[in-house]
Amino acid sequence: LSGIKNKHFSFTSCGFFFSDISGIEPRQDIKYALYAIKMFQPYSQGDLLFPFLSELRHAKSNIKAQGDGMNIAQEEMKGLPGEAEASLYFFLNRTLARKEDWMNSYGRFVLAHMDIDEAENYSSDIIDTVTLELYRFTVLSSSSIDNGINLYLCENDQDNNPVNRLRITNQDIPDRMLDEIYTWLDRSMTRVTFSELSELANDMRFFSMLVKNSRYVPLETMVLENLGLTLKIIKALFSSHSDMDIFRRREILGNMIDFIRKCGRDSDIASINSILSAHSERLAAAVNEKGLDDTISDAIIDLLDLARAHGFEPVTKNLQNAVYPYYSGQKKAECGNEKLRNTTLALNFQ
Repeated sequence: LSGIKNKHFSFTSCGFFFSDISGIEPRQDIKYALYAIKMFQPYSQGDLLFPFLSELRHAKSNIKAQGDGMNIAQEEMKGLPGEAEASLYFFLNRTLARKEDWMNSYGRFVLAHMDIDEAENYSSDIIDTVTLELYRFTVLSSSSIDNGINLYLCENDQDNNPVNRLRITNQDIPDRMLDEIYTWLDRSMTRVTFSELSELANDMRFFSMLVKNSRYVPLETMVLENLGLTLKIIKALFSSHSDMDIFRRREILGNMIDFIRKCGRDSDIASINSILSAHSERLAAAVNEKGLDDTISDAIIDLLDLARAHGFEPVTKNLQNAVYPYYSGQKKAECGNEKLRNTTLALNFQ
């Protein structure tokens, strides 16, 4: 009966919504299938695992390091159970991400409850939305910069008695989870207050002035550190402080972009265009959601004027598509005709 149940679980539709076989849902489907094979194998004369792995070889992951479905299945045979991976995800999410990035679901698993005691031990209740099973975990952390992530993960039964214990290190964290963790940290580092950001921008302005006009250039490591800091400031200005005074914002951005142009590597310069293009996407979403008003029109014109003044041309396809109905008269813009004209000219409408 357990084999039949897990066989059915392995065909859950959730796993087919993911474009990559290394995602949490396809991995969980593979894990259910492996468990079903384990249950049925004693009653079969042939090897059930061989044809299963043979088929999975044809499914390649988009992440090269993950290999193919066969590699993933072999990893799951010795890797973290899905519920333990979800518990790890929720623990890292609550400890590494800001509250704005807290998540309550991971694949088919949802976080029902999480608590932390005075000794900083985490306990969580996790529900598998497919089987409706409840899992309880306790996490004890002893991590450091030198040794990396070091966690003790304990699964408990309904009476809080330990039933499974796992030691988690950096190598046990799946690549996809790491990608998301790095995104949380990146967003957190750009969420500085306006006063902090203004002071940093002013410091970078002086640094840029010295580098541009001096025969002496500081150590390369200092320049590289400040390039990274400058990119963080630019991201923060576009993502967290878009409502600040437009002239002050443009002045800071101009200085920062100028510094990247002067001292940056090709990858740093390409990052600027990516940031500008990402802001173009946000403006397109704003037009689709709120319409084309004075504020959004000013933001579009300012973005493109700033970009072109420094030799950049961000990707604006979606922004053009969002504004076109107002240009063609299909929709009525809330901004004046002159501003609409300037906006469409900035977007290269003739």
